[in-house]
Amino acid sequence: MPIALPIAALKPLLDRIGNAPLDSSTLDSTPIAADFSTNAPFGSDVLTLNLRGGVQLSLFNSLDDKDADGLLVTKGNDAGAFGSGTPTLELTNDAAWLKYRYEAGLKASVDSSLATLGFTLAAEANASAILTDYRRHGHAQLAQEAVLEDLESGPRLAALLPHVEQLDVHDAVAIQLAGALKLAVTVSWADVFTSHLGTLTALLKSDAPIGIKVKTGASVTVTVAVADDFIVAFARNAADEWQIGVKKAAVRSIGAALHAGLDVQLSNAADVDAVIQPVLDAMFAATTDRILALLNKATLADLNDVERRLALLLMRRLGLDPLFAKLEDLKARIEEVKENVRAKVEEALKTKVALSFAYEYQRTSTASELLQATVSRQRLQTLHADCIRGNFGPALDAIRSKTPGIGLVQYLNEKSIERKASWGFTLGVGKWLKIGGTDTRDIKSVTRGNIDPRLRQESYLGFRGYKGLWVGETFEWGGDLKADMPGFSEDPRAADFVYGIHLLWKQTHDRLSDDDVDIFLDAAVLWGAISQAEAARRRTELIASKGKACTATVQLMVEDKEKKQTLRALLSALGSAPGMASALAAAMPWLSHSGVGRTQVAIRRNAYAPLFQKYLDQPEMTPSELAQTANRLFAHGDFEDLGVLELHFAGSLPFTFAGLAQLNSDTPARAAGFRLALERLRAGIESGARSQATLKPVFHDLSAFWEQSHHVRAAGAYLVEAARSAAVLDDVERTATFTVGDETLIVG
Repeated sequence: MPIALPIAALKPLLDRIGNAPLDSSTLDSTPIAADFSTNAPFGSDVLTLNLRGGVQLSLFNSLDDKDADGLLVTKGNDAGAFGSGTPTLELTNDAAWLKYRYEAGLKASVDSSLATLGFTLAAEANASAILTDYRRHGHAQLAQEAVLEDLESGPRLAALLPHVEQLDVHDAVAIQLAGALKLAVTVSWADVFTSHLGTLTALLKSDAPIGIKVKTGASVTVTVAVADDFIVAFARNAADEWQIGVKKAAVRSIGAALHAGLDVQLSNAADVDAVIQPVLDAMFAATTDRILALLNKATLADLNDVERRLALLLMRRLGLDPLFAKLEDLKARIEEVKENVRAKVEEALKTKVALSFAYEYQRTSTASELLQATVSRQRLQTLHADCIRGNFGPALDAIRSKTPGIGLVQYLNEKSIERKASWGFTLGVGKWLKIGGTDTRDIKSVTRGNIDPRLRQESYLGFRGYKGLWVGETFEWGGDLKADMPGFSEDPRAADFVYGIHLLWKQTHDRLSDDDVDIFLDAAVLWGAISQAEAARRRTELIASKGKACTATVQLMVEDKEKKQTLRALLSALGSAPGMASALAAAMPWLSHSGVGRTQVAIRRNAYAPLFQKYLDQPEMTPSELAQTANRLFAHGDFEDLGVLELHFAGSLPFTFAGLAQLNSDTPARAAGFRLALERLRAGIESGARSQATLKPVFHDLSAFWEQSHHVRAAGAYLVEAARSAAVLDDVERTATFTVGDETLIVG
């Protein structure tokens, strides 16, 4: 029977393969190439694939064999921090696979183009693709017989639906293309505002805080197009089940940096409409009816006392001087905010998704699928055309709407489409929190190859999450050192990276108490999300939820962006920043019966800073000696009761200076290490030191400090004051969120 490919020299090819059984140790996975005598066109009415050059064969008959495309792998293969989902094909020891690799040109029908056909992958004229065909055989089958059988049946090409439908169980086909892959991301509005509240507060032109209330479940879906090289694969699992997957190719041929190759577009304008009014209420700190009453008056003289107080408040919030501003000025500023608020909300949304998607994408190994789903024959028939064109939006829509015949395996390292707890730099912090206890202080990188084999791109897995005790209650916290290379380098240096630090503090309560509210507000003040005065104003509002289940978080994020190098500016000004003793003092726990000495951050900082400085200078001092020192410092002053409490530190360990020293005897060493790590990062960037030599010790010492609850609180306090010294505090995101039932308050 003739073969379906124009192989120029078939017999020499078969001779090179040999005729041993497929499980023979004399056969290995080294590719064997055979040239074509002419091109081989295959296709449909609208698309032609012109196979050219030849075919490359590889045999996989051992669990040690490695598939360069990462589609045929052993179960549980190492594919990064979160595993690799389900392999496209599982390499087992009870069978062998022959892989056929082709290069092809793609061409639309005469009266069309690839772009017109909806291709976002390989959309340009003269586009090319790499096609692979994996065929399972029995171990005992002779190699030449198996190859002839495959060649006689003809190539199976992923771009052609009938070929995919005709796959045998445990076979697969794939197509590798360069271009823009379209995906969809759903995030909650609360998480958008938590990460990028500063985009909105910039409209105020003042330092006034805002508090946005949104429905806890309110979400928004956007389309993300990312430019790269991708492999789209189809495997048959059972008679009526196929697996669809898309992953990054092993090397990248597109030259642009990732952030330049990301495009985020809103899917439904109504999603934004739903939050505009809550945002405006927060911006003006007043409801619409009260604002309208002002706008209907001609001059300030026409206002009653209540309206006048509101007008003066609004003038200060909107950056006007109440001594000189007129009502017309206030009206103009209100209209300016209204006209620009929608654009700012969309900017916050797109920035959040773009940065977080890039963060997740760069940390997804090329051995892991970006998206994996199982489909029935009917669903395969409806989705295949979109998938090979690079548009996975319809597949994600079908999963989201629970359409029969499709099931999600994984999406961006998670088991759901909607992103929950999209905090900091991530699209979903949950998976990062889970690896915190197992991956300690060793930072790992995800490395991406380039079409130029000399070049590589590194991104570091720098998030660690923790759970532990603070003032007798269980809290969660996390720290993240983001280090991403936008481009590629032959020898990555510390200066080639974009950096960021994110800290998270989370408390969860089944029945909220007065103290729980105060501890939350204290953390918000400590990390600069709100002022002490704003905390006092918010307390009454939050206490109204007493007795209810509540989740509260405080977050701090300082990062370098394209136009603002915030973290680098902070690092450059470390010499003028307050010392670690001040941060450790401020981070002492809130204590209800101690008066302002322990309930107000600034006073606590001033009261305990001399004690922590002494401890840092003399780390050999015992807790008892530190308690005596504290008692002498506070004796006969406003905080004499705190001095007495120190003498009894053994009975209240987490609430006292000496008690914290006993619980965390390595505080001096870890605090010095934290400060030195920041300095080492600065020096590494400025000197052009090698990336790994810089980042590994930096992360080791940063994470060693934020492993412990008191220390991570101090880390946030230190970064706030360091940013203030560097005059970049306005560019540091600091937010507090408070969720009860179906309502979330975001303050910052």
